[in-house]
Amino acid sequence: MKFYSKSIMALVTVVASTMTQSVLAAEVRCDNCTELQYEQKALTLTYGEHYVYDIPQGQVRKYWVSWESDDSGPTITHGPVLYPSEVEVNVKDLLTELAYIYQQTGGTMKSVSTATVDGAAAGITSFDVANPGAARTVLVDWALYSPSSASNLAASTIAYTHSTIAAVINIFKSSEIQTFVTIILGDGGRVTLKFDAAEMSVTVVENSALDAAGNPIPTTALAAVGTNFDFGYSSNPGVSAAGMSDWLTRLGAQVVGETASGGMSCSSTIKSDGTVVVTCHRF
Repeated sequence: MKFYSKSIMALVTVVASTMTQSVLAAEVRCDNCTELQYEQKALTLTYGEHYVYDIPQGQVRKYWVSWESDDSGPTITHGPVLYPSEVEVNVKDLLTELAYIYQQTGGTMKSVSTATVDGAAAGITSFDVANPGAARTVLVDWALYSPSSASNLAASTIAYTHSTIAAVINIFKSSEIQTFVTIILGDGGRVTLKFDAAEMSVTVVENSALDAAGNPIPTTALAAVGTNFDFGYSSNPGVSAAGMSDWLTRLGAQVVGETASGGMSCSSTIKSDGTVVVTCHRF
């Protein structure tokens, strides 16, 4: 993908400055529109200088809309008059980038990548980040500030560059772009991070933590009710089973049955006193 030499944040500043100087500026989306449709869209807006943008075609138009009177006929009429204006180069560049993302994501505007932890985050497990806490902070810091992980984060670096475009498109009152990176953790489990450049932040997607066998990790004991855990897809079923058993116990569930080794399928019920009981069976 082509990226422009100016930093994204510089682009944000320039575009934002340009738009805030407009009178009653509005930005409206008009995908796959014709020139006539761009104009018709602009005429629906109020007095001022406005942008009409088209993400699939990578096009943007700027118009000055004026409300004028016409007394040439038998009666005086009032209505909007359209005057095309020159679009700034930076705004044109933005739409070129957005069109690329639109095409590459099949119109979903969602970038999805995978990366593997290393460095300070290497010892973090999927259970550590299932709920908010210090481990999540370490993981997020690693994702944001660990340039030494460039080889591991190659995919997510590209994804994050895509996400930074969101800071600019938000000026157009749009939040279509979403960037998600699935992080493979030290225990073989995984969790998903969401990159939000508009907020300059990275957050863990809630309920996205999976153990090494691909089982969703419940965040509370009650969340385990009715769930079957299958450890057969793990490279080490015994370790995965023990890890989930320990986690459920920490959440307050009563784990019964064999948990020392082998793969297991687990089910859970709620006793009359509200206690969650998870029963695991070896296979």
